[in-house]
Amino acid sequence: MTEQAVRRLIGVRSEALQSLDAAGFLATYAEDAVIFDLSPPLVHGLDPADVTTWMRTWDRAIENEIRLLLVSAAGGIAHAAGLERLAGSQGGEARDIWFRFTLCFAQTSLGWRISHEHTSLPVRKLGGKLIAPIDLRPELRT
Repeated sequence: MTEQAVRRLIGVRSEALQSLDAAGFLATYAEDAVIFDLSPPLVHGLDPADVTTWMRTWDRAIENEIRLLLVSAAGGIAHAAGLERLAGSQGGEARDIWFRFTLCFAQTSLGWRISHEHTSLPVRKLGGKLIAPIDLRPELRT
């Protein structure tokens, strides 16, 4: 049952992203969540104003897709990892990026909530510089 609850929460988070519902997105996180995401700084908390501002940069709904989702849960903690896609348009410019993610969950008085998020991109070394390729796509297994 715990794994199903975590998968449902990930689905709620995805639906909130797709519909640009900042309040719904924020409701999936614990108030004291620690975030290591693609944007600076290296570590931060969840700032409702930042989430709302970021969602307003999208011209229309965000396409959100998750693949290779692995969920493990026991007791009052759980974690999930996989590949996530965000696509759409920001300021008239097309965006489409896949990245890796890990979410940690804690059982709270409000139910399961995301207590930690980590997202990352692989890097390539080109001419002594590290470059994050944003054109990678997951391979589909048949």
